[in-house]
Amino acid sequence: MTRPKNNNFRLTLSEDKTLVQLTVKVSSPEKAAELYEGLEQVIIQMMRVDLELDWEEDHPDES
Repeated sequence: MTRPKNNNFRLTLSEDKTLVQLTVKVSSPEKAAELYEGLEQVIIQMMRVDLELDWEEDHPDES
């Protein structure tokens, strides 16, 4: 599989550091859907880990 050459990524953080934006220009709608699904899974996993850490902090004797 050849490496895609038409993907452009831009990651920004707002001045007040409350907003993170990722903009990706891809070569096709199919690539966009594939990237979206992959990023969605990564974000879901990050949220799960964050929730687990919060629970462990709130219940130190139950871990």
